[in-house]
Parts: sequence; structure tokens; C-alpha cells
Amino acid sequence: PAVVYEMLWNMAVLAMIWPLRNRLRPHGMLFVLYGALYSAGRFFISFLRVDKEYFLAFNQAQILALIVLAIAVPILAFKTQFVMRPPPAPRRPA
Repeated sequence: PAVVYEMLWNMAVLAMIWPLRNRLRPHGMLFVLYGALYSAGRFFISFLRVDKEYFLAFNQAQILALIVLAIAVPILAFKTQFVMRPPPAPRRPA
């Protein structure tokens, strides 16, 4: 059933990030956010699989998911500090 859970997780991630497709700045942050969310889901779903342990009771997919998370989360945190908000739209007289 791990494949079904992963498919459901991927659809949930799509539902979460689809509304953000035109709102996340700078460009490329949607991809980084997808990588972080996918890796988080993959890490937990891999506990359901019966794979060979690779390092410290984690399998290879979990190690790679942790590496991607360790890269993606700081990028998201760092890049969002430099996003400039657009000036407010001028109000029209009534």
C-alpha cells in the first residue's frame, strides 16, 4: 500500500502548491517547495516499505529525502527574506 500512499501524498502536495504557482517569489521557489514537501512525505512513507537498511536504520530513500530537506528548507528560509512586496495598488475615487 506504500505506492498508494505515495500517490495520495503527491496529489495532496499538488493541491497545496497549485494555488501558489503565481504567488511565490522569487522564481524557482515553487520547485524548491515541491522538493521539500515531496521529500518529507517520502521520508515517512518509506517507513512502510520493507527495504534494506542503509545507514542508522534508514534506507537509501530516507537518507536522500533528509539531504534534500536539509538543502531545500534553508533555501526557502533564506530566499524569502529578500522578497520585496509590490507597492499597494492606488485606490480609485468612489
